[in-house]
Amino acid sequence: EKRYESHTKLLQSLLQWNLKPQDIENPEGDIKVLKKRNASKVFTMYQNEVSEEKIIKFIEIRLADMFHKVLKE
Repeated sequence: EKRYESHTKLLQSLLQWNLKPQDIENPEGDIKVLKKRNASKVFTMYQNEVSEEKIIKFIEIRLADMFHKVLKE
């Protein structure tokens, strides 16, 4: 039940963020930290021809982890 509630909060918050491509290209705050921590790994995955599905899953998991940490603060 806790996981469901957390996931629901995550989805609602993501919708409120209303991220646009320029928000990812020139991020601020938590998204900037997320990008800085994971950009090289994602690029390496891309170079190694990892499927887009796996790359997106990787990013989603990191985003969810970040979000849950922010909620706890």
